[in-house]
Order: sequence, then C-alpha cells, then structure tokens
Amino acid sequence: MNKYKQLKQIGKGGNGIVWKVTDGTNEFAKKTIIRYKNHTAYKRFIDEITVIKDTSHNGIIEILDFFIPTGKNIKSTPYYIMPLGISLKEFLSTDVLLEKTFSIISNIINNYKARTAGNSRLAAIVSLSAM
Repeated sequence: MNKYKQLKQIGKGGNGIVWKVTDGTNEFAKKTIIRYKNHTAYKRFIDEITVIKDTSHNGIIEILDFFIPTGKNIKSTPYYIMPLGISLKEFLSTDVLLEKTFSIISNIINNYKARTAGNSRLAAIVSLSAM
C-alpha cells in the first residue's frame, strides 16, 4: 500500500495536503485528505477521485494512481497521485516567452469557459478542487 515515500509538503488547503513524493524512480504530487473522518469531506474527496480519473480534459491534471481504504485498511488515509508540476506563478517567473504566456492564459480562459458551459461533472470537480 505504501508505494510512495513523502519528500516534503508542497501545498495545503482546508481539506487536504499535497506532498512531493517518490516511488524510488520518479517524483509525483500526492494529495491526501486531512479530515477523512468527516463524512462530507471524505465523500467529496472520493467524488474528486472518481470524476478526475474518468475525465480527460487538458485543464484537469491526470490521476496516475489512487488509494481508497476498504476492509482492514479502513483507517488508512486515502490519496491520489498526480504528475508533479509547478504553479503558474513559478512558471511565469521564469524566462518564458510572452507568446507562450498569452497561450497559457488563453488556455486557462478556455478551460474555464468549458467547465462552466454545461459540463456539470467537470464544473463540480473544479469547484471542489478549489476548496
């Protein structure tokens, strides 16, 4: 079950923590839930996993692996694994071309339009991820 070694915390929100982890070969981001004993927070986290893993969209990061505890592992912390990226702020602080910057911002706007244009599953998951 414990395939990933936590290297350092790289983010934190009201319901979860994001860790930089390694499987011994590659590095990834691992999102865990803090309040998994809270039924509503736990259900939202499981919904997040379900929707993201079933959604292919260039504005939603891919889930590479996940763990939802069952049976004798029920007291374990659920998580999912994503590719490791950098924040937009970090990216824009590099020597990126202005044309590339406009392309990224345009992509963000188009993704926002797509998620709010009737795709309720996608809109719901983006809203949950922002919490």
